[in-house]
Amino acid sequence: MELNEKYEMAHRPDIIVVLDVGVINYTAQFVGARNMGDFAVAADDEFIIPPCYVHLVAREDGAFSLNRLFTHLLSHLARGSPDSCQGPQMKINISGVVRAWSFFGGSPSQ
Repeated sequence: MELNEKYEMAHRPDIIVVLDVGVINYTAQFVGARNMGDFAVAADDEFIIPPCYVHLVAREDGAFSLNRLFTHLLSHLARGSPDSCQGPQMKINISGVVRAWSFFGGSPSQ
């Protein structure tokens, strides 16, 4: 939260990794949807983000923390969104990472 207060949006980190502990990143939940997906904030001021709830979450991935970082990075480089790459290779990349997270500043919208 301190990084968000210190830096402008274009200079804030999308994901923070603490090796062998976990990651902190943003997730997005579209209005009316139950599922959330990883969210990388667009740096371009002209990029229009659809209405959604954005949550700051922490995941205890342990030894697989670096896997989540690279999966997040590679998905954005390859397709623009981590959730658009759901093929068999994505399942191999994220094997071992946790599916639960902790919310900062409240709970997700239902």
